[in-house]
Parts: sequence; structure tokens; C-alpha cells
Amino acid sequence: MKEFMAGYASIKKLSVSYSVLSGVSAASASVFGKLYSEAGSPLLGVALIFLMILSNSFVWTMFVKALRDSESSLTVTVTSAAVNYCFSAVFGWLLFSEHIGALWWLGTFLVISGVLLINSASTSSNIENIKQH
Repeated sequence: MKEFMAGYASIKKLSVSYSVLSGVSAASASVFGKLYSEAGSPLLGVALIFLMILSNSFVWTMFVKALRDSESSLTVTVTSAAVNYCFSAVFGWLLFSEHIGALWWLGTFLVISGVLLINSASTSSNIENIKQH
């Protein structure tokens, strides 16, 4: 039983890792799109569009892998969306000097708390189901 639980935990970690990579890639695609709108030369514009398409391809590849390795599509979807949300704000702040106010931090805290609750509830219920079988 311990070997099974260890295997389950490693698959769960892999699913979360894929979800996080999906969210970061989505935020990166948004950055490339915004940079494209500010590109000065056509060659730079083409390169940024290519990077945006490549990032979006990576988003869906990682998202599908996360879905495949997860017991819950809700966990994957919420984790990916929350990471995308957070990284989009951080990238906006770092790269475009966008203002992040107290209300944003409160919202971010609530989003991350919700993701942690969903992930912990999902893990707890899955472990209970495994123990019953």
C-alpha cells in the first residue's frame, strides 16, 4: 500500500507541475502578444507572433498532460488559471511597469487560498477513496 501511495503522490506532483507550466506559458503568450502590439519592426513582430504561437502550443500540451495525470479536471483547470493570473500580473509589473495595488494583492491571496483548498480537498478525498479500495 505504501508503494501505491508513493506512486500516487508522484503522479499528483507531476499533474500539478504540468498545470503550473501551463499557466506560466499562458502568461508568457500574453506577454508576447503585448510586445507584438508595441513592436517597431516587422521582423520583430513576426518573431513575437511565432513565440506567442509556440507558447500557446506549450500551454495546451502541458494542460492536456496535467489532465491525463490528474484525478480531477477541476484541480488542473483552477491551478492553471490561478498561475496564469498571478504570472500575468508579475510579468506586467516587471516588464511593463504596471501598478499592482492592495486590492489586487487581496484578490491574489483569495485566489491562491482557493487553489490550495481545492487541491487539499481533492487530495484528501482521493486518498480516502484509495484506502477504501
